[in-house]
Amino acid sequence: YYFVCMAEDQGKDNSSSSNDNLRSDSNLSSEWEVIPEPPTPLEEHKHLIPPVAEKPKLLCGYLKKETTHSLIKTYRQRWVMFDDDRCCLLYYNTKADTLPQGSIDISTATFAYSVENLSKNQFEIQTPTFTYNFQANTQEAMFQWIEALQKKRRKFSHLKKEIATVKMSKGNTVSVAPGGLV
Repeated sequence: YYFVCMAEDQGKDNSSSSNDNLRSDSNLSSEWEVIPEPPTPLEEHKHLIPPVAEKPKLLCGYLKKETTHSLIKTYRQRWVMFDDDRCCLLYYNTKADTLPQGSIDISTATFAYSVENLSKNQFEIQTPTFTYNFQANTQEAMFQWIEALQKKRRKFSHLKKEIATVKMSKGNTVSVAPGGLV
């Protein structure tokens, strides 16, 4: 239900001059009128309603990231957010930060965890150039992050392959590999 505020005249004579139309708010009282929701469209008219584009689900949250500023390895809490367009995981000091502290290319990354660190909820993101260590709050959250990152990487990989297929003309398609024509 929708609620609409209705302003109502309190004892003002409507036959007054046009200057009386400029009333102060003290002469108005508010009432709430309940307006029912609009009816749902009939089944036969549903095809006329454009589909609502589903918002992509954001993959973001707090994780602890291993930092090695000295000989001592420590975990510091970071706000991490997945960038669907670049297939990378951005990490920030806080959720309010606008500039990331760094990014991790997930498109070629692998994910791992060891049985020894399972109780610590630690996992690794391994890229061709570096291994990043993260720690989740719970074991369940750790597995959810790993699964979600794998899905995002897989989706990006499939999208990349679709984009690489270029339609030359009706019925003729040419596949373009990242290195050139196939």
